[in-house]
Amino acid sequence: MPYAFFPQLVAAEELIIENPVIEVGDAQVVNTTIEISFGDIAITGGATKLMEGEFRYSSPEWKPLISYQVKNAVGELNVEIPTNINFSLFSFKDKTYKTLIHLSDELPMNLFFKVGAGKSQLDLASMELENPKH
Repeated sequence: MPYAFFPQLVAAEELIIENPVIEVGDAQVVNTTIEISFGDIAITGGATKLMEGEFRYSSPEWKPLISYQVKNAVGELNVEIPTNINFSLFSFKDKTYKTLIHLSDELPMNLFFKVGAGKSQLDLASMELENPKH
C-alpha cells in the first residue's frame, strides 16, 4: 500500500522495506518510546494492533530496533533507529530512511518521542494519550 508520505525514494542502493506488527497482549496501558535520530517519520493513530509500521531504509546497519514486553498489565514498546552509524556527509545524500508508525487508538498510551534531523509529521488526535512528551 503506497503512502503519500513516501512520494519519491532514492534508489542509490537496494531499498529495504520492513512492516513490523506488534500485538497488544495483556496490556491495559502502554508506555511507548520512539527515538529516530535521522530520516523522515510520520506517527499516527489508527492501528488495529498496538503498532503497525513501515520502515524504508537503504543500509542494512539501519535496521530498526523494536522491542515490546508486558509486565503487570503495563506494556513497554520501544522503537529506535541505531545511532552508532558511520557515514560521511557526502555519502549520506544518497541514503534513505523513511518511517511510518501507526499506533493503537484503543488503549491509553504514554508517548515519548525524540527525533533528529529530518521531517516529522505527527497526527495523534485519534489516540488516547496519557502524557505525550517530546
